[in-house]
Amino acid sequence: MTKTVESIFLIVSTTVGLGVFVLPFALASSGIFFWLWFLFLILVTHLLHLAYGEIIFQVEEKHNLPGLVAKFFGHKFKFPVWLFDFIGINLTFLVYLIASGTFVSIIFPINPIFTKLALFAIVGFITYFSVNPIAKIETILSVLLIAIFLLISFYILPNFDSQNFISNIKNFGDASPFFSYGILIFAFTGYSSLLLVYDLIGKNVKLFKRVNVWALAIIFVLYALYTISVFGALGNKVSEESLTSLSKILPQSIIALGVLLALLNIFTTFIALALYLKRGLIDDFKIKEKPAWFLTNIPILFFAVLPLEKIAGLSGIVGTIFIGVNLILLLLCYQKIKEIKYFNVSKSIVWLLIAIFSIGFVLGLIL
Repeated sequence: MTKTVESIFLIVSTTVGLGVFVLPFALASSGIFFWLWFLFLILVTHLLHLAYGEIIFQVEEKHNLPGLVAKFFGHKFKFPVWLFDFIGINLTFLVYLIASGTFVSIIFPINPIFTKLALFAIVGFITYFSVNPIAKIETILSVLLIAIFLLISFYILPNFDSQNFISNIKNFGDASPFFSYGILIFAFTGYSSLLLVYDLIGKNVKLFKRVNVWALAIIFVLYALYTISVFGALGNKVSEESLTSLSKILPQSIIALGVLLALLNIFTTFIALALYLKRGLIDDFKIKEKPAWFLTNIPILFFAVLPLEKIAGLSGIVGTIFIGVNLILLLLCYQKIKEIKYFNVSKSIVWLLIAIFSIGFVLGLIL
């Protein structure tokens, strides 16, 4: 029972993060299309987790995406996949940097660039020594962040105004059908946690399926509750990251707690991704530690001084283009498996998902 609960919260805590804050704004921009993508992508995430579970159960040894693609398709694909992954993660850093500057400015009159530079300095210091000092409490921080989402949701429910949803539906013609697609992919992505789930439960097919269903059910309820309550209270006036708008109707103590937990979530994820990039350079390309640290941190410094403030569109690009391609690659690896032993996802459905993500990739490039 303990392993089951721990596995469920591994998936939940890895998935839930910065993306949740953007969901009410995505609803405001996409209208009814938001809910269509929401329902579609929660189902797709379930299927993706099963497909990746099959890969994990059969491959067994630890791997990153470039290494996995190289195993199934040959080493000539390793560098292009790594380079694409490197760019995508760096754009994720940019989203986190912008969000951190915005969040801090809600409670302190500090220029966002100083917050971003401070985050760069701290991450650079920690990654220099290749040790994550708060990795062991990352799950606890994520659970606390989930708790603050629930607190905010229930606290503002008395401000709920159904007219906000009626107007949202009536303005069907002004909605952006594709806008919320990438944002929702960004918000639902947490498949990396499945490797840790495998370490906990081993090749237990029934338990893996049960853990996946319960974790996604929790995420579904949390995301829907936060989106409905925040949009119900704020309507189309909601800011991109929602906290700026919520600061006008919530007690300062709740906003401050929300900002603190959001920053800690950004901080822990930022470090984990930076260390992932550094170790990839060292292990996959045999680059020495100091040059690897330099190559990892220089783009972060560049992004820290960029005068960008919009996170919704950028997180959508990351989801549509970069995470979308990662998901295509995972599904192609699944299709490459000769004998499906554990989690049978229809080949036709997998090809359909590959086609949808490919179309999303193309639209993400041209829209």
